[in-house]
Amino acid sequence: MQIDISKGIKVGGHTYKVKSGERINERLKEGNYYGRCYYKEKEVLIDDSQEHGQVSNSIIHEVVHAIDNEFDTKLSESQVKRLSNGLH
Repeated sequence: MQIDISKGIKVGGHTYKVKSGERINERLKEGNYYGRCYYKEKEVLIDDSQEHGQVSNSIIHEVVHAIDNEFDTKLSESQVKRLSNGLH
């Protein structure tokens, strides 16, 4: 099953754009990240050079960060990892 995220992902009434590409991959690798969520910009950046399973897991992980931010739940990184792995 494929999910279309080309128009973004809705989180708490906000649309987060999902971006990837060669320049983004390089930027993320410099920081040793698979993905990053930028709350103010409402953007999720994903290193799409990873294998498909890791890309989808990274998207879910960053969306959990977005949910955490929008609803001020103050999850730890460990909690975000467990939730995203459980959802994946």
